[in-house]
Amino acid sequence: MAGNLGYDWIVGGSLPELGRHSAAKHEIFDAYVGAYIRTLTKSHRTRALNLTIVDGFCGGGRYTLDGGQVDGSPLRMLAAVDRVRAEVAAARTRGIAINVDFVFVDANRNHIDFLRDLLESEGHGSRIGRDIHIITSKFEEVAGDVIARIQARGRAHRSLFFLDQYGWSSVTFATIRKIMAALQC
Repeated sequence: MAGNLGYDWIVGGSLPELGRHSAAKHEIFDAYVGAYIRTLTKSHRTRALNLTIVDGFCGGGRYTLDGGQVDGSPLRMLAAVDRVRAEVAAARTRGIAINVDFVFVDANRNHIDFLRDLLESEGHGSRIGRDIHIITSKFEEVAGDVIARIQARGRAHRSLFFLDQYGWSSVTFATIRKIMAALQC
C-alpha cells in the first residue's frame, strides 16, 4: 500500500490528488499557526518567541487539486510563519524575534526525498538542518528525540504538534501523554 492512505510521492513522479477533507485540514493548520503566534506575541514586552512546529506525518509537501498544484502542510506552515512574522514586525516598533524550528517526519523515504527536493527548489535548501529538520521515521519512533529537541530550546517548550487524521492512530496514547507531560507549554 502507498504511504499516507493513497498519497504517494516519488521525485520526478506525478503528484497525488489532495482530498477535500485534507485541503480543509491544511487551511485550519495554516490559520491556527498564525493565530497561535499572534497570541504569543501580543504583549509588547515579549522580545522573542521560540517555537517548534512538528508535522508528524508530513508527506511530500505538494499535491494537485482541481487541475492545479497546491502546497501541503510543510510548505503551508513555512508560509504561515513567514506571513505572521511580517505582520507582527509591521505592528511592533521595537521588533521581536520569532524563532521557529520545523520538524517534518515521514516514514516513507520517497516522501522525504520528494519533500527535500521540493524545499530545495522553493529556496529553503540552506535552512535544512538549521531550522528545518527532516526525519525519515515513524513518528512514534522519534517522538522522544523530538521532545528532547524542543526541551533544548528553553524553558517554555512552545510547540505545536500536527498529527493528522490519517496519522493519529499511528501514535499511541502513551506517546501523547509523554509529549504532554514532558513539555511545559
